[in-house]
Amino acid sequence: MFKERRRHSRLSVTWKATIVRLNGEKLPGSTDNVAPDGLNVILSKELVLGEPVRIELVTPRCHGTRFFKLDAVIVYSRQLEHNLGHAVGVRLLQPGQCYQQCLLQLETSVGVA
Repeated sequence: MFKERRRHSRLSVTWKATIVRLNGEKLPGSTDNVAPDGLNVILSKELVLGEPVRIELVTPRCHGTRFFKLDAVIVYSRQLEHNLGHAVGVRLLQPGQCYQQCLLQLETSVGVA
């Protein structure tokens, strides 16, 4: 039996996302979905479970272009079918009020409950 661990619904959005590892390596990608406590990023490289990273997000929504730098930890990393990259799930450590407000505005605009 599968147990759903998510506390928040996911919003399907594509934002530019760069994962920055502790060694300074930058991995460009894009979000597949976002939530107040985590997000899914599509990358060309697999990452290690439990690895601390920084996520740099760019979104054209939320009343103009917004930039977020969020600390996170990798909670899953799996290869996508047809060699399309890796789906990497991250849990945000302290997303901050600006990020939370942006998602709330996005939920309101698309009518997600």
